[in-house]
Amino acid sequence: MNVFLDTNVVIDYMAAREPFCHDVSPIFRNSVEKELNLQVASMTFTTMEYVLKKHIPHDLLMRSFASLRQLVNVIPSTGDVIDSAISSSFTYFEDSLQHFTAQKGGADIIITRNPSDFVPHSII
Repeated sequence: MNVFLDTNVVIDYMAAREPFCHDVSPIFRNSVEKELNLQVASMTFTTMEYVLKKHIPHDLLMRSFASLRQLVNVIPSTGDVIDSAISSSFTYFEDSLQHFTAQKGGADIIITRNPSDFVPHSII
């Protein structure tokens, strides 16, 4: 199953944000066991760096990113994805980018902490 992770879910995992990290840890465990094909948008890494650099030293953050890369496939947010996001009816541009990137990657589902931001849009 192709599972696309919204950036907030990945940050919860990487930063061990309470109480959310407990919900997302099994997702990453299932990826290690090859039960799930985890996907993220390329912009997820830049957003995480922006958010986490205030709390995690650069060297440790880059090592964490390298470990994360072993667990996830990165789907590029290309020009056609951006064009679709621009012309979409999403309230939040970042969510529309996530949605159309997930769609481009053939995701079966998007996991997010903000599901209402994606309704009524569906990638299935």
